[in-house]
Amino acid sequence: MGLAISMVTGPCRLCSLSLLGIAWFIASCTQGVVGGNPCLPLSDKNGSTRTLTAPEAEVELAAAGAFANARYRDMDLESSANETGVVPGWKETNGYVLIWLGPSAGITNVPLDRAGKISVPYVAYFHIDFSPVTTNVTKVTVRTIRSEVIDGTEVLNIHGGNAFHFRKVPPVRQEEESVLAAIAEQLPSTTNPRIRGTNR
Repeated sequence: MGLAISMVTGPCRLCSLSLLGIAWFIASCTQGVVGGNPCLPLSDKNGSTRTLTAPEAEVELAAAGAFANARYRDMDLESSANETGVVPGWKETNGYVLIWLGPSAGITNVPLDRAGKISVPYVAYFHIDFSPVTTNVTKVTVRTIRSEVIDGTEVLNIHGGNAFHFRKVPPVRQEEESVLAAIAEQLPSTTNPRIRGTNR
């Protein structure tokens, strides 16, 4: 009986040791990680809002124009109902999702509070919602639903190769405001000489 147990547990133990070795190898090959959060004003779950002087349909068309053909920081605008895999467990049927397509290293660079003048690429995904205030005034809300920095590199797999090391960080408010500004710029300047509104 003792021999039988040894024969069963022996290979399993070797498998466990092999898996631990692979995990240690990958973890030990993460390089150039700085750490820390962006040292910029941060957003929250409410996001940022602007009130634009235009009907809701016109503002939605402005958003479609602002983010067409991935010309805004290699990002693409999709219906929220069609994008369920951006954030695990996140689901929204209203509005749109602005997603990063990935050809570039992030959508901008942000400084890290633990690194002084060191900056790293920042990646974010946004939910954009439109709600009418009056027939000719629309409130636009931009919320960051996923935010990360590219902080170092890591081994792609046990066969070699490198990949970006992504690390979750709090959302940066100025990037939400940049999305709002891009939408407003597509509207006639006579109706929106300035972007009006407050952050939340």
